[in-house]
Amino acid sequence: MFHVELLRVIIHGVMHLAGYKDKTDPDAAKMRERENHYLAQAPEGLLEGVVYRR
Repeated sequence: MFHVELLRVIIHGVMHLAGYKDKTDPDAAKMRERENHYLAQAPEGLLEGVVYRR
């Protein structure tokens, strides 16, 4: 779903602006966890049927 990945990229970019890093595996895992958290806050129905990547 293009719109879901676009939203993930936007969230990812904003997180970098806020100081998050993803150069190491632990940092990337933490960032992915937070991305999923923020995606889960999306309006109901927007992400229907989405499987989160780990």
